[in-house]
Amino acid sequence: MLHARQLFSACLRLHAVVGCTKAAASQVGRDSIHTYARVRGLSACSVRCGMSLAFLSSRGCGFGPLSLAGGGNEMAMTFGSLVRANAAKCPSRTAIVFGQEQIAYRALDERSNRLARALKAWGIGKGDKVSLYLTNSPAYFEIFFALAKIGALPVPIGYRLTPREMKHIVEHSESKALFFSHTLWESLSQVRSDLGKLTGDLLISVGSPGTGETVPYDTFVREGSSEDPQDEVGEDDLFYLAYTAGTTGSPKGALFTHRARMLSLVQIVLEYGFNRDDRFLCPGPLYHAAPFAFSFAHLMMGAQVVLMEHFDPGEVLRIIQDEKITTTFMVPTMYNMILSLPEDRKARYDVSSVRVLVSAAAPLPTRLKEEILAFFPGAALHEFYGSTEVGIATNLPVNEQRNRVRSVGLPTYFCEVKVLDSSGREVAKGQEGLVYVRTPAALKEYFKNPKATESSMLDGWFTNEDIGRLDEDGYLYLVDRKADMVISGGVNIYPAEIEDVLQKHPKILEAAVVGVPDSQWGETLLAFIVPRPGAEVALEEIVSFCEGKIARYKIPRKIQVVKELPKSPAGKVLKRVLREPFWKDQEARI
Repeated sequence: MLHARQLFSACLRLHAVVGCTKAAASQVGRDSIHTYARVRGLSACSVRCGMSLAFLSSRGCGFGPLSLAGGGNEMAMTFGSLVRANAAKCPSRTAIVFGQEQIAYRALDERSNRLARALKAWGIGKGDKVSLYLTNSPAYFEIFFALAKIGALPVPIGYRLTPREMKHIVEHSESKALFFSHTLWESLSQVRSDLGKLTGDLLISVGSPGTGETVPYDTFVREGSSEDPQDEVGEDDLFYLAYTAGTTGSPKGALFTHRARMLSLVQIVLEYGFNRDDRFLCPGPLYHAAPFAFSFAHLMMGAQVVLMEHFDPGEVLRIIQDEKITTTFMVPTMYNMILSLPEDRKARYDVSSVRVLVSAAAPLPTRLKEEILAFFPGAALHEFYGSTEVGIATNLPVNEQRNRVRSVGLPTYFCEVKVLDSSGREVAKGQEGLVYVRTPAALKEYFKNPKATESSMLDGWFTNEDIGRLDEDGYLYLVDRKADMVISGGVNIYPAEIEDVLQKHPKILEAAVVGVPDSQWGETLLAFIVPRPGAEVALEEIVSFCEGKIARYKIPRKIQVVKELPKSPAGKVLKRVLREPFWKDQEARI
């Protein structure tokens, strides 16, 4: 099997022939990669990864030679290696900023060593699961790195879940310990006795001295030695267990290897051009896949992560100015809240340091996209499509934001995308069907759920059952999520198109459209409207506004004005919550 150094050398030679990694996506690059792969008996993906990692090394990534072919003595592609490498390369460089607290890479590495050894002393080891019921804090990173070093799996849990939902994940994941923020004790205490039985009473409180029933985090960390545990953990070992947001039902636990998630970080760095001089603002919860991935991608590069405990639109602008933030990821709701601040307040802050903005979780309405580009004139705006299970699948770059309206872009590094019909056949360009993604960054399987694994996979391709189409240039357009489709009078209607039109109305802040029962048509369209502050919205003006912009049968004939839309922790609108009151007494929910 080819060793990493040989592969790196070969990749550098390829790099010189075909140019940067983007150029390697051209036909010349693909031919070179596949030819080299055949000669060496490697997968084309391994060669592409090698080229990408060679490029990363030139950008200041803390890693030395990484093991790409498996075997050998090279540094493995693991999260434990990530923090070790940067502790060695840039020990005094600041890794994390949290309020007034600053943590350097060496300190981050040493504290994760102490925590890893303390966990081992409690009997936590390779393959064990440990739940994290935490608000954002530096402890999140310390715990992830500590568990990675001993081969245990973190299980992030959304702190907005109910105690019953939280307990279900702890139980289903078979977690043997639980870290929790002390501010969440009131919620956790409601299921304290059950959690104690599940975790063997290893409940560790972050951010407080603890109680008689729990172990204080800092005390627990100090119990361990700062020496690296040096456990044998490989890139094909399991890394973590992530439960999906559950927008269409009960959450499922997605299992990932170190290699898969490390490759997702490589994807991010290459796609958005991050480097070790960046200062990344993380305003979103780390239990969600995207804030997690973007934060760790910056740490992989030896960059700085500025962490917020909770999102606050005004505070985001202050931190951007004071910390000279260069990159950030936010969901559309966050951008909307920032841009809805009073003009005089927004004008107080200098946001010129921002060079890269990324959005996902829901499509950016055209109106909001224009407002973002106007407010951050020096920033490149990207919008990606992906999921917990596959990471970033496609990305719409800055130069196409105004040209490819409603597109979510081209496949990212290592990713392939195709659209299939109900029989599993690939459809023609421009035709709608189920979107499938193939990437080495994907999940290994759903934990204890072979049925869900089987239904979502097709010969190595994964689908979230999103409906989309590819244009002649290979750009993906999402029509809607399959579960959101409305059938009215036998006609398929996709709410996303309608919502995009509604959100261009000057009085509307947010909109969500669902199908509700109708005795004549089967379903009819109901629009939930969140008006802008001080605005009043009537059905008649909504109908008038939509005339000529969408087909008449797509215009909602009912509206409900609400203060806010129900959303998942990931920022996705919970359509099932909006539908439920209308369908609960129906014999069928079509």
